[in-house]
Amino acid sequence: MSTLETILHITGLTKNFGGIFALNDIDLTLDEGEILGVIGPNGAGKSTMFNLISGSMQASSGNIQFLGKLTANLKPHQLADMGLMRTFQHNQPFESMSLIENIMVGASARFRKNLLTPLFQSKSQKERDVREEAGRLLKFVGLEEFIHEEVSNLSFGQGRMLEVARALAGEPRVLLLDEPAAGLTLGECENLAKIITQVSENKVAVILIEHDMHFLMKLVDRVIVLNFGEKIADKNPTEVMQDPVVQSAYLGEAGGMGIA
Repeated sequence: MSTLETILHITGLTKNFGGIFALNDIDLTLDEGEILGVIGPNGAGKSTMFNLISGSMQASSGNIQFLGKLTANLKPHQLADMGLMRTFQHNQPFESMSLIENIMVGASARFRKNLLTPLFQSKSQKERDVREEAGRLLKFVGLEEFIHEEVSNLSFGQGRMLEVARALAGEPRVLLLDEPAAGLTLGECENLAKIITQVSENKVAVILIEHDMHFLMKLVDRVIVLNFGEKIADKNPTEVMQDPVVQSAYLGEAGGMGIA
């Protein structure tokens, strides 16, 4: 039986703003192909954790190792080159471009990684290869019929799928998804869950922040629960749902945890 590679290792991760701790002493490991959910009440530190992992914010203390390399001095584009991609709570497409052009932009990190590519491929051949791959990714997320459409013609849910496809174009080892199911219909959520499962089956690790517990708990292998910047649970979904500390943290949230 093969051992899964640990590709993200976090120790003592802390971020404070003027003495207020948005995140405090967080430890975390992530194996290839693992789907990890991150939940917590509003203001628990979830987005701060994503910002620290993705390099858009620097930690006050602690270490993040991605593929065995400390990331403290790396910018988001450098982490993307290494294979750490993220989406955001709000769709951020290039509005003036078609869908396929948006995906081609996402693939640029992959070609920056392969410095030998220009020696063996002409610019036109490389562009054809990227365009073909972009078409495959649009088909993978169910947007093939909109391949030449302007982004402004997409529904919100279709825009969500475009964000995922663009992140996948960089061939990630770790994919950070920030509330990917927010605003989606039931059918779109089911499609998204299938996509995330297939991605993980190709040994891509996925971390997702999500408020839709019905969506998340059926999908993830493990759940981390944050509350006031502290990690209060790191368990499988069933154990998390039954944890009295987690249930207490959600008291006062509208609808509680929203899970049966």
